Amino acid sequence: AVAVVSMEMGGALLAMRMRQNGCRVGLDVFDDYFTQYTDVRLLRYRCWLADMIPAADFVLCSTPRLAAALAPLTGGTPLCVIADPSDIIDQQLLDHVLPRKAAEIAAGEPLRICWFGIGDNPYFPVGLRDLSAFAHVLSPFREAHLDIVTNTRALNATGLAMLRRLPLPYSITEWTPERERQALTASHVCF
Repeated sequence: AVAVVSMEMGGALLAMRMRQNGCRVGLDVFDDYFTQYTDVRLLRYRCWLADMIPAADFVLCSTPRLAAALAPLTGGTPLCVIADPSDIIDQQLLDHVLPRKAAEIAAGEPLRICWFGIGDNPYFPVGLRDLSAFAHVLSPFREAHLDIVTNTRALNATGLAMLRRLPLPYSITEWTPERERQALTASHVCF
């Protein structure tokens, strides 16, 4: 048996008990919360990793860069890089959608741009901060419309104030897998 323990499942005791019962224990490290040594807010993650490594048989991560960053912290525990999965391309959908999009652009319809993702992170300036910081890239597209598909937690006063700086009209939709798919199908450009 194999158990993969994430930070949210937590607990070195749980991992050690599972290992005592014959399970192989793996840690699923999805983001680098470990190598920013000057950020005190991330100390709990470094402590978690230090507590968990003695009970771990392997560590999973999604990129070679993350594996290299973790290597000095894992005491020789094997690191397994498993890339994030990507959706299977639906060729029939593309055969239908791409000609429609090309025709819309050729007919002079306003460009529909989509941004989707997690809008906030308590530790790193990503999400809506990225979108706002690179708003100048969208300036040439003032006649376009931007669909923002994100989590509602990011839409606090700070997040909404960042969006007010965007140079084009936009709408906001709460993220779900279905709404992401709809936005991708409708948009001409996505980032």
